[in-house]
Amino acid sequence: PYLLIDTAGMRRRTQRDSPVEVFSAMRAERSIRRADICLLVIDSAKGAVAQDRRIARTILDAQKPCNILLNKFDLYHPDAKFRDRLEILEEEIREDLFFLHFAPMIAVSALKGEFLNQIFKSIQRIKKTASQPIGTGALNRLLRQAIESNPPPRRNGKRLKLLYCTQQRHDRPTPIPSPEYLLFVNSAKLLTQPYERYLEKQIREQHPLIGLPMVF
Repeated sequence: PYLLIDTAGMRRRTQRDSPVEVFSAMRAERSIRRADICLLVIDSAKGAVAQDRRIARTILDAQKPCNILLNKFDLYHPDAKFRDRLEILEEEIREDLFFLHFAPMIAVSALKGEFLNQIFKSIQRIKKTASQPIGTGALNRLLRQAIESNPPPRRNGKRLKLLYCTQQRHDRPTPIPSPEYLLFVNSAKLLTQPYERYLEKQIREQHPLIGLPMVF
């Protein structure tokens, strides 16, 4: 069984012109924090607009698993081949929502009821991935190899040293837990954002973690 929570769109705070809109935006943000997985609906004909990027950022900040639904796909260059249309649209959306790079995309048409079953298949794939954490030994070997291949930069004469890494266990288990990795290092200040992204990329290359955000 699934419980679907339909939320209102969220405009920029300065553009919300009524108490009702402010309240609905607050409820949308609360729904994202409450959800086990988020389905970000994009209008294929319009592409990812500012409001979509704002909601996507909220999903990322809440560290929620995510699927991106490309709705109204039947209206997107309908005379072109399906595969060509999908590749071009995915490339456009990936460029606009680059920070949600882990989220799979599903082209659907709510009006025609096309490909809606793919949504639930994708959710199950993400759920299965979340239930299979990387073993501690494999994780440490992977990160040490990544650090040896590309050592972290020095900061104030010091370099980051990884002593140990393990995946955090959640006190309150959720149906689709996002992986959180606890790094034991000589100094947390030595882990720069670019190097953090590099380590994430190395993990995802061997363990795709489709649909799941990653937190160090």
